[in-house]
Amino acid sequence: MTVVGVLGSPRRAEVDQRGAITLPSGVRVDWIVGADDRWHVAAADVAVRQRRRGPAPAVETAMRIPGGDALQRVYAVGGRGDVVVSEFENASPVPFVLGIVVRGGRGVGMEGATVLVDGAPTLVAPRAPARFAAGAVGEAGAAAMSGRATDAPLREVRAAEVVVLWPVTHRTVFRLALALDGGLDRSAVPAPGALPSMDEVVAGWVAQLRRGMRVELPDEPLQSTLDAARADALLAATAIARPDEGLLAALEDWGFDAEAEAAWQRAGWRARRGARRRRRRDPAGESDDVLAGVRDAVVREHGNVLEVLPAPRPHWRGQSLDVRDAPTRIGRLSYSVRWHGEHPALLWEVHEPVDGVILRAPALDPEWSSSEPSGEALLRGTRA
Repeated sequence: MTVVGVLGSPRRAEVDQRGAITLPSGVRVDWIVGADDRWHVAAADVAVRQRRRGPAPAVETAMRIPGGDALQRVYAVGGRGDVVVSEFENASPVPFVLGIVVRGGRGVGMEGATVLVDGAPTLVAPRAPARFAAGAVGEAGAAAMSGRATDAPLREVRAAEVVVLWPVTHRTVFRLALALDGGLDRSAVPAPGALPSMDEVVAGWVAQLRRGMRVELPDEPLQSTLDAARADALLAATAIARPDEGLLAALEDWGFDAEAEAAWQRAGWRARRGARRRRRRDPAGESDDVLAGVRDAVVREHGNVLEVLPAPRPHWRGQSLDVRDAPTRIGRLSYSVRWHGEHPALLWEVHEPVDGVILRAPALDPEWSSSEPSGEALLRGTRA
């Protein structure tokens, strides 16, 4: 699952690996596509792929159809009540029919281009649907895919599943807005065309991640995973009512001070105690906690000693690495590692250091140390 939402709001939705969206109300919104050859079901088709768009909690799901792909993009935007955008692109040379499958409500109806679930405005489209089918779970989808959908107006129907259908012309984008707050009045749900694009949302998240501790690793897959984990921690900071010790530690370790302070206020005493103790973590990064693993790989503190790059991955040897504004009890540490043949060059600065701070780099040169708050040194290096 990918959790999507906006900073500063507790409202969240979940997106599974095939693009199905579960709203806070429990309503689930899935999708199917009627192409030239057959109906393609995102929940079941083999040719479905998904990727995260940069560090943002935003995903793009692609389903292969003749001549190209049906693309779905899901992301959240702020504003009154908060909204999840589900955008569909017909990246093929021929039109297709988009089916939106709604489950989890007792009654579904339409008012203009707005889908109401149990009377609450839940989904807003650019225009009213062409047809719909309703029935038990599985029955509505089967009716739609066998040509038994009706073009009658969609009044409120009592059904476990409703499928609404729109034609989507080739090389065009069809955008839906899903309301995270089911208590909104109908006029408050924005028109889909007025919402920001995914690229704009991703750019906003990239800007957010320029604060706190930043690390530039010589490992592109790990870098992508790390940046996504930082964004997820920020998102969780306002969404989780009772943060656990892992989230508290991550927010502090990565310099998200405002979020850490707010999370500490809501955390229970067990979580606070666990975060203070900072249980020993795996510096090799074998655990699922990428934030803890990378933090321990690039900086470690013991009393007044700061260890620079204490546990690098073997494949980082000989490649550049940068750490900026790592918060420690001894001061904020920034450093860069560059290589001159077999010898690593270390450039460092400790901002607002405490008295008696000592820097060491045991993985780069076991015998080197410095008490200077800033400087540069060509280290001896160690064998691979």
